[in-house]
Amino acid sequence: MLGIPFGSRFFAPRLVPSLLALPLIAVFLWAGHWQLERAAQKRALTAAYAHASLVAEPLTQTQQVLARYTRVEMSGHYLPEQQILLDSMPHAGSVGYRVLTPFKCDSGLTVLVDRGWVVGGTRRSELPAIGVAADARRVSGLIDELPRAGLAASTEPGTGWPRVLNYPTLVTIQQVLSRPTYPKIVLLDAQMPDGFIREWTPAGFPAERHIGYAVQWYALAATLSGLYIYFSLRRPPAPGATL
Repeated sequence: MLGIPFGSRFFAPRLVPSLLALPLIAVFLWAGHWQLERAAQKRALTAAYAHASLVAEPLTQTQQVLARYTRVEMSGHYLPEQQILLDSMPHAGSVGYRVLTPFKCDSGLTVLVDRGWVVGGTRRSELPAIGVAADARRVSGLIDELPRAGLAASTEPGTGWPRVLNYPTLVTIQQVLSRPTYPKIVLLDAQMPDGFIREWTPAGFPAERHIGYAVQWYALAATLSGLYIYFSLRRPPAPGATL
């Protein structure tokens, strides 16, 4: 048997090219599908952000973890003596930090409030002034997650306050603060006092970029598939030829 008839030729792939090409094609197709799933997730996040309720619900000690971009309000006071500067946070082409300030709710819950972005100093040793009063107040904002690096990033807890951390995990922050905290952060609403630059947008790449990546992966799969088929086609033997 020569192979599977394919027009005037036969499709007869060899073992080694098949072992190389077929797994790669599968990986390319999987990557394209994953990017489409990411695009759908980003559309959902963008829609959730755009339709965030104007009415904030209270965040309490016993409440379950709320969905991302839920608007909440809290009564309590800031803990200005234990603030965190999130490093590697550029804005509009400038180097700076995002300011995380623990907020102690009247219920006893500690929540990390992102008060916005501040520009960094000309030297790493020059930290911005981020002081805030510890008086009783009510704040509101959107539930969000801690920023994550595109690649795995390690952070050293360091010493002193405010503490500079580079893409810390929640566990690292809780160790630094020596206290449990709510598992998500709150992006301080723009109209709230004692904040910095707060041009909040849905995190990550827009859905269109993921779709572009998906198209690239599918194009690679199609190209490799075409080459695999082309080089696997065999001409039928001439009449009288020995197989």
